[in-house]
Amino acid sequence: MKMCAAGGRIAGLRPCSNIFLTSWKGVFIALLVFNAKSASANPLPDMSEHFNNMFPTKNVTGGPIGEIQCYALPYGAIGMISHLFTYWTIAWMGVGRTPMWPFHRTDHSKFDIALSAISLLTCIPVATISIHRCRLSWHFVLIGTWKLITSVTQGCIAVHRALITPKAHTPASDNAALLANTTPYLQQTGYHPVGSPNPQQQGPGMYRHTNTTQLSFFHPDDQNPLQAPAKLKQLNYEPLWWLILYFLGTIVGMVGLFGLIIVDFRHNSDVRSLTYGFLVAITVLALTTGTYWYKRHIEVSAGGRKALKAAYIQTFGGFFTALLAAFGFFSALYSDLVLGAIAQNWSGFPSQDDQVLYWAWFAAKRLPMFSH
Repeated sequence: MKMCAAGGRIAGLRPCSNIFLTSWKGVFIALLVFNAKSASANPLPDMSEHFNNMFPTKNVTGGPIGEIQCYALPYGAIGMISHLFTYWTIAWMGVGRTPMWPFHRTDHSKFDIALSAISLLTCIPVATISIHRCRLSWHFVLIGTWKLITSVTQGCIAVHRALITPKAHTPASDNAALLANTTPYLQQTGYHPVGSPNPQQQGPGMYRHTNTTQLSFFHPDDQNPLQAPAKLKQLNYEPLWWLILYFLGTIVGMVGLFGLIIVDFRHNSDVRSLTYGFLVAITVLALTTGTYWYKRHIEVSAGGRKALKAAYIQTFGGFFTALLAAFGFFSALYSDLVLGAIAQNWSGFPSQDDQVLYWAWFAAKRLPMFSH
């Protein structure tokens, strides 16, 4: 066994430090040889690549232009058209009219419920995939959630209207329903059309009593028979309560949108112009409404404290109601234009990778328009 001298003080013995240094050199060389052999082996396949192809993670470090590549829902001009169709559908379904032919009232139909169900079952997965793709950009997560809530609101209003509308057994035309409900009253009171030889003749027009020349449209009980159809079928506005969900979604989406705008506001003149126009539009509409109610009440000097209270309520109430309505209406259109300006794609036409999700969403949202 060889001995070593610490610090090399003993003659004929090697210093211990030299031995330790030589040993560490040998260990380092062995590790290099082992790593070289390991590197020459075939690596295991990376299965995560297939997952990334299905749900790609877009560039989130390139600013708004890089982040918007993950967003697969309509925006720009196409997005505006989609939202205008959505507003049209919600407005007419909310008051019980068919969107494609507003002159006719909606009828309870399983077909209408099926259309809304297909729309929801298509839009919800598409929006969920878009939100997942944008999971690293909180701005587009909130914007995608907003668009999802808008689609759910439209579908719920259509389903609600179909469920509360009874199956119609009366004529589809409002004029036919009016005639069918007024004729029995006129027959009971001895009225018949002017110039008609048959007192029992039924049809629209002026009616005259058989014994006098007095013209009348009224029932003996002082009830107007022309109002009978309205009493027969009361209009129910309950589906419009779903708009509360839409406004909540709008607030969530606008938080994400303004967070995105702040980054691009100084450098993009189009974004600045659209933002100023949006704020001016909702402010002018709100002030105009408040001014109308103010001028209407300022001309009335009587009424005392009660009239003054009503003036305050209607003036400020009208202002905030118009502000909320304008905000809800213009926000979606404003977001479409801003996203188009940020992406430098005003038309909003999708890329080849997003076409399937994009057009599937657009088509599915149109289905409730064909309710009848």
